[in-house]
Amino acid sequence: MTVGMMDDTPRVVIQLSTPLPTAIRTLATTASAMAATGLRYWRLGSYGFALLMALSGCVTTHKAPPEQAVPPAAELVPVNAAWRMQAKAAVTTANGVETVSVSWHRASSSRDTLVISGPLGLGARTLIREGSELWWLERGRRVPVGDLVLDRQHLALIASLPLPQLAPHLIGHGLTHSRYEIWHFNVMSWQSLSGYKVPRKLHVKSPELSLDMVILSLEVESAS
Repeated sequence: MTVGMMDDTPRVVIQLSTPLPTAIRTLATTASAMAATGLRYWRLGSYGFALLMALSGCVTTHKAPPEQAVPPAAELVPVNAAWRMQAKAAVTTANGVETVSVSWHRASSSRDTLVISGPLGLGARTLIREGSELWWLERGRRVPVGDLVLDRQHLALIASLPLPQLAPHLIGHGLTHSRYEIWHFNVMSWQSLSGYKVPRKLHVKSPELSLDMVILSLEVESAS
């Protein structure tokens, strides 16, 4: 960019790549030197001011904003709300680590429906909890967990999951580090989903196994 005047007025040339502080110093030095030559160069100040505004505008327009994490919402999902959630879980036992996908529908505090997809000898299965009762849904028929043909480890895993206590922790209720009988719940990080503050990573551990869950999506059906 060039700033100058007609006739015998000296020119001041400053590139757009010139740092703004350098441009300011250049204009200030030039203005001071030209002050002694008379008032006929007074227009330099207006040109200089326009240049500074242009430079400032260019810097402001093209400067990439720093990346900022979206702050989590302040409000938790109401503990009695109905919701649907998608999550991934790494299940660690004495035999190693297996990964499963979980689709969790909480209709009420007394009813949960989970669709579990992954290894664990299950394929894709639907687990229903009503109160203290657990069933698998097999071709539209409810099958008690104990009647399913699975090895002991998997039966113990399914039967021991504290679903009534785990569900509230999935939506952030309970202490960040808490315990229920043999189970320990630790919220590792938080996120904002559907306008609510929700755990992103949750670590659940018992003496026999541990779950590392990552919550992927949440849909709140009712907040009553």
